[in-house]
Amino acid sequence: MIDRTPEAVLSAFSESRSRSFLVLLALITLIPLVGVPLALISAGSFGGGLPGGVALLVITGPMHVAATSFFYFDRAFWPVMRESPLRCVWSPAWLPIGLLGLGVAGMALIGPLARLLIFVFHNVWLFYHYQRQNFGLISFVSTSVGGGRLPPRVNTTLNTAALGGIVAMLGTPGFYPYADGLMGPHAYFALRIVGTAVYAASVLMMIATFWREPRLRASAWLTGALVVGMAFFLPAVAFRTSALAFLPYAIAHGAQYILMMTVVSGRSSRGWLALLTMCGLGVGIGYGLNLMAAWPLVLIVAGVTQVHFLIDAKVWRLREPRQRAIMNERFDFLLAS
Repeated sequence: MIDRTPEAVLSAFSESRSRSFLVLLALITLIPLVGVPLALISAGSFGGGLPGGVALLVITGPMHVAATSFFYFDRAFWPVMRESPLRCVWSPAWLPIGLLGLGVAGMALIGPLARLLIFVFHNVWLFYHYQRQNFGLISFVSTSVGGGRLPPRVNTTLNTAALGGIVAMLGTPGFYPYADGLMGPHAYFALRIVGTAVYAASVLMMIATFWREPRLRASAWLTGALVVGMAFFLPAVAFRTSALAFLPYAIAHGAQYILMMTVVSGRSSRGWLALLTMCGLGVGIGYGLNLMAAWPLVLIVAGVTQVHFLIDAKVWRLREPRQRAIMNERFDFLLAS
């Protein structure tokens, strides 16, 4: 007989919502990773660009960064932010201004090399941030399917894959906006070789991890999440043009974040009002950031993006009790299934 008790119905509903969320998360990750290269290659064959590319990049780029500002408007997160005031409360002031000053002073002292060094530092941090989000999402999946806490070697392996991706990406001509005269073909070639080798090593590490940790193979959801996490930076290694190598996972990352922030805001105590607040902040601030593309204003954009890195690393740190309690409540349909 089918169990129709209230507890069984509630459990079935929670499991259905959990699986629906995981399917949606998989789609918004895989569609950019696979669809963007296919669309770019197809459009290139006919002399076009990525359909809707500008709007897509703005939404998943500056607007997803700006959506982080919602945490300043959610009372539940205020105690979390106050735990690290320099990092969370004051960084929107000191980090963009400091980076702007560093860039202007660096240009005066060492010329274009300063812009290149800032660009490299920012993108190394960016790729690490991408993979930290992947690790967090895979942790959600593991908890949802009963796989428990991920072993440390998964974290190490994913970080190694990210390292391979960024080194290969830095060896992709056209990725540096200010590299003319500073990078030669031999340097690009060497970086791509090293990046590809590091990424290949991470694949071997993940194979070994699957072999040593049978529980990672017990659920197709968890196994699939780990495979996607490893494939996340494959475009950086597989493609030699900056658009094909960078846009797939940049768009996927932004889409993932917007989905997670939709849940965080929409399931807060203010419900739809909070969701609309998050969307308004993302659109308004994100649009402003998108207008600041010229040097040196782009340094302010980079600084705001790094504030996004710092705040996210704090509010999504689920090993800390306050954050864990908030996220357990907002994602109860996922974590309790």
